[in-house]
Amino acid sequence: MKKLTFAMIIAIGALAFGQVERSDVGDGTNGHPIVRGPGIVINGTLGSGGNWPMSTSTTQTGRLNRNLVVSACGAPKACLIFDTTPGRAADVYTLTNTSGVSECINVTLDTLTMTACNLQVNAYINSYDPANICTNYLADPGMSSGTPPSPVPFSFDLAAGDDLILVVHTTNPGEIGCDYDLTITGGSFAGGGASPVPALNPAMIIAFIAGLSLLGMWFIKRRQTA
Repeated sequence: MKKLTFAMIIAIGALAFGQVERSDVGDGTNGHPIVRGPGIVINGTLGSGGNWPMSTSTTQTGRLNRNLVVSACGAPKACLIFDTTPGRAADVYTLTNTSGVSECINVTLDTLTMTACNLQVNAYINSYDPANICTNYLADPGMSSGTPPSPVPFSFDLAAGDDLILVVHTTNPGEIGCDYDLTITGGSFAGGGASPVPALNPAMIIAFIAGLSLLGMWFIKRRQTA
């Protein structure tokens, strides 16, 4: 009895404190897996893209103004172009909101290359035109990562079924090879392949606590009858 109880608690604990999210091949839009749960992390290198299958690398014309106005859910902002200089490397990621409802999406860009890399990230809805960077504009953080880099967060609302296009690009024309992480939380996305952000399974946590309680009661009863 004692060994069985221990085994059950260990098994439940592994489920409770493991990763909830999975990439199930064939379970997403256009045959791509769905990543469910609180978030995903895309690991990328500017000019080469990252570990998200629905991605491309290109060059864009111009960049948006770093006006320190941060897009937020329920508080969208207007697109504002800073210049029209061509030749800025850009990595483009497409994710589809499969949750069935409008979601508040949070995005954070972390530049991992500590020097000589100054990156921006912008969000678009359903399509992105690198020659016209205000077309289908959705949101941006109003700042770049800087040197040395700092995290760049922003948020926005994304309707059910819409495609989210995230574009990571350099502030400086000609710059490539910068490593970065792009963290997206909120909603469920089709596209698949990136690393899920770990989360706890609430139901399994409750079961784990219940198992510990039963084990404690068993020990108390045993001591009373000894």
